[in-house]
Amino acid sequence: MRNKLFWYIPAALLFLGLFPLPYSYYMLLRLVVFISALYIMVRNKDEWLYVFLGIALLFNPILPIGMSPVS
Repeated sequence: MRNKLFWYIPAALLFLGLFPLPYSYYMLLRLVVFISALYIMVRNKDEWLYVFLGIALLFNPILPIGMSPVS
């Protein structure tokens, strides 16, 4: 059950991120997705290593990558 929480919680928070929320929510979202991606990457080393490494790099809280909407 604990492993599934590392999939479900970030997915739910990412869905909620579609709505306009305060900036602090998105900082929390970045941290939760980063930690979850690292956990899944370490637990499943062979299968999804590069996918979750990319997700962790994209959502890292230390050196954020700016993602602006396309207009």
